[in-house]
Amino acid sequence: MQKSMIAAGIFVLAGVLFLAATFTTGWITNSGKRGSIHVGFLSVKACFEDKCETGKIKKDEIKITGMALTTTGCLAAFAAGLAGLVLFMNRNRLKGNPAILGTKIASAILSVLFVLGAVGLYFVYMEAIARGPRKPDLSFGYSFYMAVFATILVYVGTFLPLTEEQLTQPAAAQLPPTAPPAE
Repeated sequence: MQKSMIAAGIFVLAGVLFLAATFTTGWITNSGKRGSIHVGFLSVKACFEDKCETGKIKKDEIKITGMALTTTGCLAAFAAGLAGLVLFMNRNRLKGNPAILGTKIASAILSVLFVLGAVGLYFVYMEAIARGPRKPDLSFGYSFYMAVFATILVYVGTFLPLTEEQLTQPAAAQLPPTAPPAE
């Protein structure tokens, strides 16, 4: 039961990290001499000389993409949390349980889609800002790396060998050899 509890904890931690990464503005950053800009899915935070302001993203194409990524991030968090819950609730019945396998696979797929969508959004921003007068120096922020770490945790939890699957059937008791018949 030890490994199933560890796997459940890994999935729950990944779900919390997905939620934290989804609702922060640290996905794409641009730092310069005068200040920094941090872009999230739905808002932007700009800091110049000790003053920070937050604004909503107004461009429709990027706003729709941000809402889709926010939804995907919430689904990845839900799937990871659900996988952890299913592992915790079914820790005594691991062998051949389709609920465990299904939630693990759904969590793995949604987490990869979330990170790939964020990478796609990075390239959309690069293309949109590169059309301006100067080339930006954009990079991935802490939220991106938090989502990548959560995805790694999901895959560790998915492929963690649960040794209890072999231990669910009781072992046959070893009996002492029988004595030869007495004459």
